[in-house]
Order: sequence, then structure tokens, then C-alpha cells
Amino acid sequence: MRALPIRDDISPEELRRRTRQEGDGRVAARLFAIANAQKGMDHASEAIIDTCCEAWNWLLAETGRIRSLRSYPWLKQVSS
Repeated sequence: MRALPIRDDISPEELRRRTRQEGDGRVAARLFAIANAQKGMDHASEAIIDTCCEAWNWLLAETGRIRSLRSYPWLKQVSS
């Protein structure tokens, strides 16, 4: 498969700004990948950052779970 050229008429900073405003996660991920490629980031580093972002977003969506973990009685014994 032949590599596609990456447009450079939009700066990486602008692409990241558009990523934050994008409602579709797949489109946002592509914009973020293009911004990273323009900055010279390799695919492996990009994959690590992408995985961290996905984990963070999952964590934010599960706020009730975090709250329930804090309420375990044994946690107070361990932390005191």
C-alpha cells in the first residue's frame, strides 16, 4: 500500500484545536494522528498516547465507579 501524503496547510496546533471540538471520536483520532505525524512523532509513540487518551476518557465516563472504590471500608484502614 502506498503512503498518502499529509497535508501541511493546517498547523498541528490548529488540528489539535479542531480535535477538541470534534464530536466524532474516529474523526478526532485521525486529526490527532495527522497533527502528531506533522510534528514527527512515530507510530509507536502515537499508539501509546492514543491508548492513554482512551483510558482517560473511559475513566472520566466511569466517575461512579471511582466514587464507589473510595467508599470501601478496608480502604480507610489501609490509608490510616
